[in-house]
Amino acid sequence: MYSMKMKVIALLVLTLVAGQFMLGCSDRTPTPSTSEGEKSERPDLEVSNVHSENGEFGFCYVCGTVTNNTDQTYSYVQVEINLYNDSGQQVGNTFDNVNNLEPGGSWNFRALVMEEKATKYKVVNVSGW
Repeated sequence: MYSMKMKVIALLVLTLVAGQFMLGCSDRTPTPSTSEGEKSERPDLEVSNVHSENGEFGFCYVCGTVTNNTDQTYSYVQVEINLYNDSGQQVGNTFDNVNNLEPGGSWNFRALVMEEKATKYKVVNVSGW
């Protein structure tokens, strides 16, 4: 009986913690990473459709698409994202990577956010070779 009580309490605590983290994720907003007036030429590795989403178990992710606008295969591609709190202070970072991004190919990245205080994010770099 004691064991069953502990399991129920543990499940309730996990549900509450996950619920609070999910609420924080839905409030996360992207910070613009480009300024007006930049050249309209497409970069070799182009990032688009950046957004946050809730995943299973209450985890939050920064997601988007990286497109290879070249005629070469990139053996490795990485997208780096800074995380900020409501005051604009950096509270962490996250990243995702993929191998063998083909010419003209697109990759949907999904970077895990572990910092609960993060409410904003900005893609700061995409690189590959």
